[in-house]
Amino acid sequence: MDNKCRMTLKLFVAMGFYERVRAGSGDLKLFERGFKRATRDLKAHKQFISGTLCKNLEDDGKYVYFNYAVFNTYEQQGSFLHDDTWTNVVLQGQGREVINHQAGFTERRVIANTHIKPLPKTPLTETTVYLIVWSQVEDGLDKVDIENSWKIWSGMECVRQQKVCQEFGLRAVTLHKRVTTNGRFHYVSRFEFTKLGDRTQRGLEVLQKLREVTPVRGIKSCAALYKPVYVYT
Repeated sequence: MDNKCRMTLKLFVAMGFYERVRAGSGDLKLFERGFKRATRDLKAHKQFISGTLCKNLEDDGKYVYFNYAVFNTYEQQGSFLHDDTWTNVVLQGQGREVINHQAGFTERRVIANTHIKPLPKTPLTETTVYLIVWSQVEDGLDKVDIENSWKIWSGMECVRQQKVCQEFGLRAVTLHKRVTTNGRFHYVSRFEFTKLGDRTQRGLEVLQKLREVTPVRGIKSCAALYKPVYVYT
């Protein structure tokens, strides 16, 4: 895998971490229906490219859903347009069954197979699963040092040590940095596995190994596995 993949598009990635506030699968079905209604406005956004709603593979995971929506901001020099369609999505929300922790991110580092192009950002296979690592950074840490050492605190070195890259079909690892003032996390790393869907137990074992890694001072990270449940383009 190459250390960097050149991007021809300037992308703005809106991420949402959805925290369950009610118990019961019926409430989550209500959320999914509400979310799909909201994406009708989202897809009308001038810069919208694609989006993927994913569900946590652990029943007791804090963030039961994870949304990853990609926007092309090349013509606006990287600026995201807060137009009426975006306002409608925010005002409409996705129901009262979950709390959404949302923020905007940009891609800072990409490690990918040489044949990968910047798009698509949607899952390529029915067995695609994402390992998502979200990180909070204490004030005062050197941002250059942080991003230079991201392979360690993002968990990538731990994943490599488990020797599952080929088994799970690791396609790309992307480090995202928050660019909006709102949001709980400073960085989010997304590992894309194209063959992990039918190896859930093995994936959870690797996830546990990742959680046992000694944290880097000043950086608090958590991780979870997510399976796509709704792709909208």
